Amino acid sequence: MKNLYLILCLLLATMAQAQIKIGDNPQNIDPSSVLELESSSRVLVITRVNTTQMNAIVPSAGAMVYNTDIGCIHYYTGSEWKDICDAVAGSITFSSDDGTVVVTSTGDNNFDLKVGEITGFNIVNETIFGADIATATLGERQLAPNSVGASELQDNAVGKDEIQSGAVSSLEILDGTIQPSFIEPGALDQLLTSDCSGTVVW
Repeated sequence: MKNLYLILCLLLATMAQAQIKIGDNPQNIDPSSVLELESSSRVLVITRVNTTQMNAIVPSAGAMVYNTDIGCIHYYTGSEWKDICDAVAGSITFSSDDGTVVVTSTGDNNFDLKVGEITGFNIVNETIFGADIATATLGERQLAPNSVGASELQDNAVGKDEIQSGAVSSLEILDGTIQPSFIEPGALDQLLTSDCSGTVVW
């Protein structure tokens, strides 16, 4: 009888330290594995449940199931089930109550905002104002030909400080579009003339 107890104790001690290998090459198991599967023709099928059944389960953090309604693996965080497909999807959908979205990079993460992905069709009229655009953000390379006309400019929006030297020539001015009322008055006793290059001066 004592020998039987001794054998049982030895078996229990062995099982407490045991590792389990299922499938091919059962003699080869990683020392750190508790359970290891190996097969070139068979797979692991985890618990399959629908959404109602899944939500009724409150397991330990790290538990996994396959949700048959959604068609994806879910894992339990300790407080809720998370869809792995949402976590690794190639696109992100943003929503905001106040109409603004702020993207903040943490650590070495980079965000790629591809050129051409946001067009005029994606921007609601009168939603981008001067305060939303950093200085020198928009240059001639960002504007398509004839994209900015009189209807896009407020009165007095473009002054002499916004025009580079030589930027406006006779090719940019239609006949009859500049009237005397548009010309800044000269000082007393000044006469409006043109120099040898055709530039109008006081």
